[in-house]
Amino acid sequence: MTMPLRMPLADLQFRFQDFLLNGGDDPQDPLPGLVSGTSKAGAGELMAVYFNAYRLRLMEVLGEDFKALKVFLGEDGFETLALAYIDQHPSRHPSIRWFGQRLPLCLATHPPYRDEPVLRDLAAWEWALGEAFDAADADPVTFEQVAAVPPDAWDGLGFTFQPALRRLDLEWNVPAYRAAVEDGAGAPEAPAPSGAPVPWLIWRRGLDTLYRSMEADEARALDLVRAGAGFGALCADLAQTMDPEQAPEQAPGRAATFLRTWIDDGLVCGLSADG
Repeated sequence: MTMPLRMPLADLQFRFQDFLLNGGDDPQDPLPGLVSGTSKAGAGELMAVYFNAYRLRLMEVLGEDFKALKVFLGEDGFETLALAYIDQHPSRHPSIRWFGQRLPLCLATHPPYRDEPVLRDLAAWEWALGEAFDAADADPVTFEQVAAVPPDAWDGLGFTFQPALRRLDLEWNVPAYRAAVEDGAGAPEAPAPSGAPVPWLIWRRGLDTLYRSMEADEARALDLVRAGAGFGALCADLAQTMDPEQAPEQAPGRAATFLRTWIDDGLVCGLSADG
């Protein structure tokens, strides 16, 4: 196959890229005047090798990022989804690592997939796991550092969380399904609905990606503090959801329990006096 240079190189590269993304109008001659066939294959057949190889590579990457989703849909079902996604959301990032970032939203909004919310939850979970693993490192705060904070600074004490932290609310028990796929011990049991959204937390410790579910009050507290609320504001918010007669005494203790848990998990990586 030859590609005679009858136009500036940048224009030729753009035409070739456009063909890879969108195909050509004529399958027998996708780049008229620019590609010559050989005695063994025509221009369209030769260019199809590039066209198909590009899509196969993107499909391979999606299959690596969404292993459990691929198992759930099966080979044919996942291929159908992947090809539709490739056509609807061409790769725009220099790194192929981020090609699948819009797949959870695609599953939540595009028919027929939007009618199966388990697919959205599964894709969102798997993408969040990948993001957590790839996130930047950050040294966690120690309990000794927190204990050294002066008493008069606690009301406005704020917290920074590690870059790997991810928060999801899931309506299906997809974490168990994904874990079963990773274990590879036979066919995993299909995800089941949880009955109500369950708050989940994902983070990384070293090279290990960790996760756990949370009670609703912890999830609310974590979201509040991550949004910039200080320890005093957290206590005030907790007091509104507790027994009014016991809230003034119990709210600070409950907030301290959450904070200790987050520190033990290695989630907190910074303290500030202006929370």
